[in-house]
Parts: sequence; C-alpha cells; structure tokens
Amino acid sequence: MTELLIVGTGAMALLFGSKLAGAGVKVSFLGSWKEGISALKEKGIRVAGPEDERVYPARVFSDPAEIPQIQLALILVKSWQTERAAAQLAQVLSPEGLALLCRTAWAIWKYFLTFSVWIVSPRESLLQEQLC
Repeated sequence: MTELLIVGTGAMALLFGSKLAGAGVKVSFLGSWKEGISALKEKGIRVAGPEDERVYPARVFSDPAEIPQIQLALILVKSWQTERAAAQLAQVLSPEGLALLCRTAWAIWKYFLTFSVWIVSPRESLLQEQLC
C-alpha cells in the first residue's frame, strides 16, 4: 500500500487526504493547528455529501520526531507556513524521497488566483511551475 504524508491539516489537506485515502493510499498528516489535529485524531477524515457521509482513517502528528522516515509527501499549507513546513519535512523526508508543494494565493487587489506547484527531492534540483 502506498503511504503519503500530508503536511497541513486545513481544508485543502483534508480534501486531498480524503480523495487519496478513498483510493487506498495510507495517509498521515503533520500539522500545527491544534483543533484540526484533535478533530482528525478523534473522528478521522470526514466527508459529508448530500446523500452520505464517509470517514477515512488517518494518522496525525504534531511533532516530526514522531514520524518515521517517509518517501512521499504533499505539502498543503498557507504561504506564510511554508518555511515551517519545509523545516519539519526536512526532518522526515528520505534522501530518495519526493515532496510536492501545492499552494494557492488569492490576490484580491489583482482579482486572480495563482496556483503554484513545487516538486522537491533531496537528490534533484527544485522545479517550479505556476499556473494562473
């Protein structure tokens, strides 16, 4: 079974986590939002639709020291949290590992949405693609 660490416990992290868990991926979360971590530990990833509700199990961590070395990570945090998330991920990402950073930025004064994707590997150079 594929295992993936999602750094973040907000709405986007849970959306991606629910889709991946539903596809059979073993999902773990690393976050700093105490209420989000507590809810995930107690209730799992809960997705409510008009006709049903699904619950997916997830391991949740607030301390990178508790996480064994990982191969795959998805970073879904706000822009201002990126530096902290990168420092935490550096503690657990395997030298052969791969991390994908996805973040959105809404610039109200310009009325556009920017979606940035960064692919990071300790063995490779940093790649960035911006989609508008």
